[in-house]
Parts: sequence; structure tokens; C-alpha cells
Amino acid sequence: MCRFRKGHTMHSHSTVQIPTLSHTLHSMLAAMGNGIDFAADNKYPPHNISCEGEDEFFIEMAIAGFSPEDIDISIEGRTLTVAGVAAKPSTPAQRIFLHRGLAQRDFRRTYRIGEYIVVRGAEIRNGILSVHLVREVPEEAKARKIEIRSVV
Repeated sequence: MCRFRKGHTMHSHSTVQIPTLSHTLHSMLAAMGNGIDFAADNKYPPHNISCEGEDEFFIEMAIAGFSPEDIDISIEGRTLTVAGVAAKPSTPAQRIFLHRGLAQRDFRRTYRIGEYIVVRGAEIRNGILSVHLVREVPEEAKARKIEIRSVV
């Protein structure tokens, strides 16, 4: 389960009707504190942010036509950046598109990530880039119970 707001949980298979999904998702992620939040409000390429359990997150981006060589993923401080440079078209110059619905342009998306969030890896499958993130809290930063001794 993902915790989005104090006292509320959302199961990964639940469907929630929300009037303004983008705004609400942005608010929920910001409320997580140690999760993932948008650092920019652009709409290309379309993406999903999901979680499995409380410490495993996935960013999925629709990037049909891009290869791994066209994508750069980097972290600086607490900012995760995913950027893509569209490959030069290999189609003949005389090709005329009657409809061009598959956008293939350069992009740059940034996300603010919480403390202890690390990128475990990334892969492209069927035109979807999936970035796997995990929260790895060091033992010294985890909550712990202090034993109280009785002194006579």
C-alpha cells in the first residue's frame, strides 16, 4: 500500500474518482514527504507514478520511438531528471504525413525525490520507459524503541 496522506492509504488496484487528477496527485505526492513530486509542470511525455508497498516507486513514461541511447537519466541532489533527444528521422524527406499523432520531440522532465530515495534501474519495454526507485532508510535513521531500565 502507498501512504499518501496521514491516516489514508491507497491500494495499488483501487480506482479513485477525483475531479482534478493532476492537481490531486501532485498534492498527494507532495504530502508523502519522502516520495516523488513534480518539479515542473509540462505534459510531454505522458507519465505515471506508482508504488508497490511503502518503499518502492515507479515512474513510467510513454516514449515510443526513443531508444536507450536517446535517453539520459541523472540525479543531482534531490532532483531526478529524465531527458530525451529525438533521433533524426530515417524516413525519406519526401514522406508526407497525413496525420502525425506520435510526438517524437526532445523532452526534459524533472522530479523532486525524497530523502533516501535511490534509483535502482531503468528499462524501456514496448515504448514505455520505467524508472525503478526505492526508499532505503539507513538503520541509524530508522525509528527504534529505547529500552527503559529499572534502577533500585
